[in-house]
Amino acid sequence: MGCDRDGRSCRSAAPRRRGRGRGAKNSAQESAYLLASSENTPRALEWLLANGGELNDKDSFNGTALIRAVERGQARSVGLLIQKGIDLNHANNLGWQASHEAIWLGSDEDGHVDTIFALIAAGAELDRPSTPQGKTPRQMAEEKGHARQLAALTSAESPVDAYEANATLLSASRDWNAVLAARALRDGADLETRDESDRTPLLLAATHDRLEAARLLVHLGADVNAVDNQRDTHWLVTGVTGSVEMGTILSWAHPDLKARNRHGGISVIPASERGHVDYVKWVVQNTDTDVNHVNDLAWTTLLEAIILGDEVESLIVV
Repeated sequence: MGCDRDGRSCRSAAPRRRGRGRGAKNSAQESAYLLASSENTPRALEWLLANGGELNDKDSFNGTALIRAVERGQARSVGLLIQKGIDLNHANNLGWQASHEAIWLGSDEDGHVDTIFALIAAGAELDRPSTPQGKTPRQMAEEKGHARQLAALTSAESPVDAYEANATLLSASRDWNAVLAARALRDGADLETRDESDRTPLLLAATHDRLEAARLLVHLGADVNAVDNQRDTHWLVTGVTGSVEMGTILSWAHPDLKARNRHGGISVIPASERGHVDYVKWVVQNTDTDVNHVNDLAWTTLLEAIILGDEVESLIVV
C-alpha cells in the first residue's frame, strides 16, 4: 500500500470495526458511509445516507465524503452528495477543498472533469488558495495542464446575466457546451426551465445526444421523466436517436421505461423502425423493457421493424 507523492497518508481499503452500527469507524476514522463515497457505489452511498450515515462526517484528514469522492473522480457520488446538501466549501486539515482535490490529485478525464462541472454549477467556492500550494483551483488546473478543467474554471469567472441564465442553459444543453451549462446553473438557471416546445435542458441534451451536458444535469438531479409538448420524454428520445451512451446516462436516474409517446409506443419501437440494432440489443439485455408492447397502431417492436425498417434480420436475432 503506497502513499501519494504529496506525502499524504494512505487511506485504508477496508475498515476495522470499532463498535457496531453504520456510523462505526475504523482506525483511519472511516465509516461505511465515508468508504462508500470513495468507491463507484452511488446506490450504496444513498442507502447509507438514508440509514444513519452522517452527511458531513469527517475522516482522519478532517475531509468530507465530497472531498473523498472528487479525489477519485466519482462524479455520480459527487452529484448525489451535492443534491443532499453537503458542505461544498469545507477544507480538510491539509487546507484543500473538494475543488482542489479534483484537480491536484485528479486528471483531465471525464470523471474528474464532471466533478468540476458539478461543483461549479452547485456554486462551490473557486477562489480560495489551497494551503500547501497557495494556488486556486484555476491556477492548479493551469499548472497541471488540465485543459478541460481550466476551460470550465475560467468560464466560471465570467458570470451569466441572471436574466439570461435560463436561455443560456437551454442553448448550452442543445449545443454541446457543458462549460456554459455549468456557468448558467451557477448563476441561477433553473434546472427544469423549458423552451417554447416545453423541453427541459436535459431533454434537449438527450435529443441532440450531448453526453457531457446530460451527465452534468443528471448528476445534479434533473427530472428524467419530464414530458414535452410532443409527449416525448428523455428515455423515449433515446429510441429515436439510438444512443446507447445517452440511455446509460439516463438509466442512472431510473427513468420510466413504460413511458409512451404520442403513438402509444415505448422507446424500442421507434428504435426498431430506424434500425438501431445496438440500442435495441442494449435495452433488451440491460432493462426490463417489454419488447412485446403494442402501440396505438397495434404494432409491436418486430412489426415496426418489418413494416417500416431495414434491419429486420438483425433485429430478429436480437
